Amino acid sequence: MKFILAGMTLNFFFLNFWGLNWILPLAGAVLLILGFRSLWGVSRWFQTGYNLSVIRLLLLLLELVGNWGLLLLLQLANAAVMLSLCFFLWKGLQEVLNRVDPRRDAECGIALVLWCAAMTLINLLGGGWLMVFLILLVCYILILRKIYILYAELKEKGGFE
Repeated sequence: MKFILAGMTLNFFFLNFWGLNWILPLAGAVLLILGFRSLWGVSRWFQTGYNLSVIRLLLLLLELVGNWGLLLLLQLANAAVMLSLCFFLWKGLQEVLNRVDPRRDAECGIALVLWCAAMTLINLLGGGWLMVFLILLVCYILILRKIYILYAELKEKGGFE
């Protein structure tokens, strides 16, 4: 789970200097592959997340060496894949949580999906809104913390064996 959360962080925040706008998302895609691969047998949602993370890496490589005429299309596909990865992470956590405690809900997962949608919308609108970005950054940190706490709790109860 640590790899998934670190990979998502590297994929969502772009630094446009020293080539980090290419290096960080590629490293994040590799971390996503490693993270979802370690959870392969736990849930079919995590299996689909693994497949999508491989597609994410391929899209990033295509964007890096590909045709610049398709750049916007590749960026939209990347945004759709990242939104889907958040969704599959949520559904996988929900499935494992239902095995351990059927009365609970993985609300932190849906918060991550909504956060990802908001971040995608801001990127598409070309937002340079610093205050909105800072609020979303704080929300992201809180969401990741809740997801990791839920993961640790599920691991302790035997959900991730």
